[in-house]
Amino acid sequence: MNNHPPQERHPHRNVAKPGTAVAGATSRHTEPTRGETEPLHVLTTKMANYANHAARGGPNWPVLFWLHSRTREQHLHRVLTQADVRGPVATAVRQDADGPVDPTAPIWLTHRGSDAPRRLLDLADLGDPTPAADDDTPSSAN
Repeated sequence: MNNHPPQERHPHRNVAKPGTAVAGATSRHTEPTRGETEPLHVLTTKMANYANHAARGGPNWPVLFWLHSRTREQHLHRVLTQADVRGPVATAVRQDADGPVDPTAPIWLTHRGSDAPRRLLDLADLGDPTPAADDDTPSSAN
């Protein structure tokens, strides 16, 4: 078993940290694959790795999955529930019947949250708060 924090194991993962001047800004883990091609059990394993990282003192920021279909989104939520994932997760589908959607619109569904879609900005209350500007936490990890 690999006990390195997720950012050390996955050098292409980023942690986005917005400027503190942005009201309600949220930090989040982002995945370059967008959760589209990997088997769902791989995504739940990543969530377990994030939980382990947070348990060792790392940030417990929301993980956002930007998915290609509503069916994939529903399946991911079902698998996350079966795996008893408790970390902050939100999902959205990037296209509807009318074409591409605005990721800032109220389209984000929180895992184990209400059924009401939320705006991206409204996800700021999931997980740990964003560090202050004078915090020495790096704004991104490569």
